[in-house]
Amino acid sequence: MENIGSLRGLESAVTILPEFQQFKVGDEVPISSAATMVFNGVEPNRYLIWSGKDGKGGFTWALFPLDASHTRLVSRIRWTHHWAQPGLLAFDLFTEFSDHIAVRKVLQGVKGRVENHIEPMAVGTLEFAIYLASALIFLAAMILNLLHPLTRRGWFLGLAAGASWLVTWYAPLPIWIGALLELIVLWGLFTAVRRLPLRKEVL
Repeated sequence: MENIGSLRGLESAVTILPEFQQFKVGDEVPISSAATMVFNGVEPNRYLIWSGKDGKGGFTWALFPLDASHTRLVSRIRWTHHWAQPGLLAFDLFTEFSDHIAVRKVLQGVKGRVENHIEPMAVGTLEFAIYLASALIFLAAMILNLLHPLTRRGWFLGLAAGASWLVTWYAPLPIWIGALLELIVLWGLFTAVRRLPLRKEVL
């Protein structure tokens, strides 16, 4: 999603781009077309620090040596909400619930590039579809419970949909486990809808 609108297209770089190796404090961060950020600190091979143009929020990538041939890349984020600006606040809330997924995939992408095991774009697209489906299935379960009298089955399906959404988004488990949970909940919702009584029309 962050690459939408990028002149380079949806795919991320798979090689080192020379034009992006000489950043200095005050330069804009070429990370997203959705928001403008600037570098606050640049120390080659040690850390990058950036924030919003208004100075709010802080993002740090830092390398910590483990031994002679290994380092650990750590990402830290300090987030500030724009409570007085509804447009930015909506973006803040979206980021609040989804940024951990993006950061996790970015860090996995960096690791894959360092180790020369670059994940195909189709895999990332499939994972994004599963993340989106989990949220939509949870929303559908909630709407179903609001539109019809609450039953034990409906309550359980709502609980299962919420739990599978949380597992898919937040648990450090393989994505296929989340997909399997979503399929089970989807089957439960489908059978629940089929059992609903038909509404009779009054002439």
